[in-house]
Amino acid sequence: MGWEYEEVDVTRFLAREFQVGDLIEALDPENVFCAATILEAPKPPAGLTGPLDLKWQVECKKTKKRFTSSCVRHQFDPVSPTG
Repeated sequence: MGWEYEEVDVTRFLAREFQVGDLIEALDPENVFCAATILEAPKPPAGLTGPLDLKWQVECKKTKKRFTSSCVRHQFDPVSPTG
């Protein structure tokens, strides 16, 4: 017996969640996550009926290199201890 699940398309959610100017972490061409700023965000077509391979144009904060990434996530910002 295999897993039973309902397929969910998160394409539009992700396109809205990560916008131009956001500070995020993006997987670079060397497969390492780096802090980056989104320069260009994907815009899914209005009549989209299935999943779409979303890609963001980003700039690495450290190296200033620009690249395309299809793997982005919110930047982790640990709370500094107070004391």
